[in-house]
Amino acid sequence: GGGEMAFTASQVATILCEAWSSSAKMRLDTLLMTMASDVRISSLDSGAVLARGHAAVEKGWAMAPEGGGKAEAVQSVYVEGKDKKMPTLVLHIYPPGASPGLTPRGLASKGGDVALAALFRVANSKIDHIWLSKDVPPEGAFPGKEALVSSDLWSRVLAVAGESAGRGPTFHFNDYASQEDALGLGLGSTSTAVSWS
Repeated sequence: GGGEMAFTASQVATILCEAWSSSAKMRLDTLLMTMASDVRISSLDSGAVLARGHAAVEKGWAMAPEGGGKAEAVQSVYVEGKDKKMPTLVLHIYPPGASPGLTPRGLASKGGDVALAALFRVANSKIDHIWLSKDVPPEGAFPGKEALVSSDLWSRVLAVAGESAGRGPTFHFNDYASQEDALGLGLGSTSTAVSWS
């Protein structure tokens, strides 16, 4: 039907991270609800398919029934095309250990020990594809928008976005890392958000 609320990639990926971070008994059900039954998880770097379908996801996450630790992106880029019927995408950049059970090699019961980029594609309010990359620029740090969009990672993201979101996409960059006030001076308490197309 046409009446129900459609969720964007940004919203669904956030629900995934919140469900991963929770210790609720029904956690796995919520995680699976965010994904299409034929979800594919692949390497953004090689294109290889790492896992496919709910059964593979359940198996990959089976070791973490009680919560896999906090999943939180430090940066995201939301991608939407002009045609609202097309899928939307969101790129999440996770610090080491902070992904929702994703690693460059696929699924894991903990959030991996390297910084990770995950590109989620959402159609009909469900994640139908996740692309994973450890190629987070610059090595180990979290790039600002300029460093990100000039990286190898970004060229791969654009290739997927062109196929998935259709022509003329708009990009919305958010940097949540700046919320952390390292010096305790009350500085940088807001995220930086930039949009372009």
